[in-house]
Amino acid sequence: MNSRSVNFYLVVVFSVTVILNFTGIISVAWSEIFSYAAMLIGMNIFYNSLLKNQTIGIFIGAFLFQIGILLFVTSKYELTEPRRIFIPALMSIIGFSLLLTNLFDHSNKFRLFLSLIISAVGILFIFLRGSINFDAYINYLLEIINSIWLVLIFLLAVLFFTVCEFNREKKNHN
Repeated sequence: MNSRSVNFYLVVVFSVTVILNFTGIISVAWSEIFSYAAMLIGMNIFYNSLLKNQTIGIFIGAFLFQIGILLFVTSKYELTEPRRIFIPALMSIIGFSLLLTNLFDHSNKFRLFLSLIISAVGILFIFLRGSINFDAYINYLLEIINSIWLVLIFLLAVLFFTVCEFNREKKNHN
C-alpha cells in the first residue's frame, strides 16, 4: 500500500465530511473538521516517514497530529484565555515532536537535549500560566476521549479503503 492511496482516501473522507457539513446533514465546527484532518494527515506522514526512516517527516507528522489535538481541544472547550496557553502548548508540541524523532534516530544527542529542554519549559509554562488541577484534568481528559469517536470513524474508513486497495493490488499481481 503506497502513501498516495492513503492520501487519496483521506481526501475523500475529508471531502465527504465537508459536503455533509455544507448540506446540513451533519453539524460539525470547521475548526473541528480541520483538527481531525490535521490528526489524520499527521499520522499518515509520521507512519510513512517512519517506514522510510526520514526524521523530518517524523517531526512534521508528530507536529501536525499534536496541532490537530490542540485545535480539537480549543474547538470543543471554552478556554477563558486561549492566548495564555498558545506559546507553552507550541513549545511542548515542538519538544515532543523532536523527542519522537530521537526515539527513532539516536545519532543526534543535541536534538535529544533540546527536545527535553523545550518540552520541560513548555509544560512548566502551562502549569505556571494556567489554573490546572488534577480533578479538572481528569474530567477534561474523559470528555476528550468521549468526543474522539469521530476520529475513530475516520480511521476505520481509511483502514477499510486501504484494505480494499491492498486486496485489489494483490489480485493484480496474481
